[in-house]
Amino acid sequence: MVKVLESYEIESDHITLEVNVVAKEDEFVRIYHLSVPEFGQGTRALLNDLKNRIITEARISPEKSMDARFVAQLKDEFGKKARTALERELPTTSAKVREVLVGLLLQQMLGIGEIEFLLSDGNLEEIVVNSSREPLWVYHKKY
Repeated sequence: MVKVLESYEIESDHITLEVNVVAKEDEFVRIYHLSVPEFGQGTRALLNDLKNRIITEARISPEKSMDARFVAQLKDEFGKKARTALERELPTTSAKVREVLVGLLLQQMLGIGEIEFLLSDGNLEEIVVNSSREPLWVYHKKY
């Protein structure tokens, strides 16, 4: 049996996500479930193409990539380029969906992918990555 202990929303890069903390009878620990938006194969291919085009145009030195201000400027610049490209490529898609796509694209290009969402959850104390083959562990302040 699954019991939802708490549900709430977090926001990261214009993307609102639902978090569910659940308890299962057969599990010793609580499960933190994050509902990340999923898109079809065509949209994922478009995002990969955009990512490659934007990165190819950029001139980034390894030294500058460690500067938080420079990364923030890059995020703004890449976001503008991605918005323009998505408006051209997906003209009938709503602005809200395009903003979600831009947010996902920026997190893949300049962040740490879906782990970036966890950093936006003020209810988490710690995020543990043991290996690429295991689920992440999180320490929730309440559970």
